[in-house]
Amino acid sequence: MNARLIKRIYLGCSVLTLLILAIIVVLFFYKPIVLKPIAGTGRVLFPPTNCEVRINEKRSDHVCFRTTAFSKDSVEMLVVYRFNSADESNEALIVNISEKVAGLPNSSKDDFFLIGDYLLFQSESGGAYVPFESGKFDQNDPNYLFEPNYIKFISPYPSPSHTLEIVLKD
Repeated sequence: MNARLIKRIYLGCSVLTLLILAIIVVLFFYKPIVLKPIAGTGRVLFPPTNCEVRINEKRSDHVCFRTTAFSKDSVEMLVVYRFNSADESNEALIVNISEKVAGLPNSSKDDFFLIGDYLLFQSESGGAYVPFESGKFDQNDPNYLFEPNYIKFISPYPSPSHTLEIVLKD
């Protein structure tokens, strides 16, 4: 091999390495949650579950992802998520199918990040939730109904309360 070709290969590898490092730095400051799965403190949920979400009997654009609890693989959960572009807020619910309860994540909007309605990044703290029947929600009675492909409950958030239905199609 001639020296010129080796020099070009070395230069190309150097530029590629710098580009990758620049992307990592930008992600770290812009959306650090994207790096959490690499560090072991988050995960990527995909593909979305084939389901229909209705709020007060009207179809919603929420996306659902099946997952397990971070601490227990045997606990089946559903993350119901929607990104509100108007105020850049997250709307996430955690439905614990195994224990037949639902609640809000005990975390901030930075613990979820959706890419194209297909990939949901969730941090470990985004997996913790406060059940709707807890004291935090003024002893709300969610009237849970869990059937094999149908889940229905009353959600106290956002106020006023509303009925949420999830029809699982797979």
